[in-house]
Amino acid sequence: LNLVGNAIKFTEQGSVKLALINERDTLGERLEFVIEDTGIGIDPQAQRKIFDVFTQADGSMSRRHGGSGLGLAISRQLTELMGGELSLESEPGIGSTFRVRLHLPFAEAPESLNHADQPTETPRLSPKAAGTSPRVLLVEDNPVNQTVAVAMLEEIGVLVEVANNGAEALSAIENSAFDLVFMDCQMPEMDGFEATQRIRALSDPDKRQIPVVAMTANALKGDREYCLSVGMSDYLTKPFSLEQLYEMVARWLPVDPSTPSQSTAEHSPDAAVSRH
Repeated sequence: LNLVGNAIKFTEQGSVKLALINERDTLGERLEFVIEDTGIGIDPQAQRKIFDVFTQADGSMSRRHGGSGLGLAISRQLTELMGGELSLESEPGIGSTFRVRLHLPFAEAPESLNHADQPTETPRLSPKAAGTSPRVLLVEDNPVNQTVAVAMLEEIGVLVEVANNGAEALSAIENSAFDLVFMDCQMPEMDGFEATQRIRALSDPDKRQIPVVAMTANALKGDREYCLSVGMSDYLTKPFSLEQLYEMVARWLPVDPSTPSQSTAEHSPDAAVSRH
């Protein structure tokens, strides 16, 4: 998903192609994902360090496209942890081809998966009033994160509207009523910090006081304090699980006390919004 997202992001003309080569032997399956684009390409010098943490091929692109330079580093680490390889072929102005090669051995399913577990119910929010659900504005520029977060929020019982950056968020809040805002911090055009400060300066007191929860991959000392200092109400670190998202929503919106409070991690063990 990260590699395809990058290919789309940096390809203004031409095409993006995804191919999967699958071979099976007696020990397992060999998979090769090939992501090919006709985008801006990467020069040879940048190719040598593109997989390093906090590195971007072109620093001038960061404001335009967002991102922290972590995606490719994390992708390579995940690939290598699975015993695989992530490689790159690229030519400036022509395009890039990323290849992910994996060998996945066959394994018997764990015994616990052979028996149907008792179904668990995802905790859900109670309606604000009869026939209504809380309205949440998700401000996020990454399409993959948007899709995952929207699905998670809808599962716990809220109505979700998406804004792609701070400017869109400000316009949406000025024209509609929301109960809660999840605000990504690093975005092009207008970041989450500036958007929050502008929300706090609105003339309408209801809109001015709307809870704004920061969503950020930064988890360093002082990051939470900075988010709060610009007017944000709370702080949620990426990647987050369904359970963590529910707890944050429940902190700021009404919860049905009759709903079981068991861990939602059992319900969705690997659902998490990624850093990018």
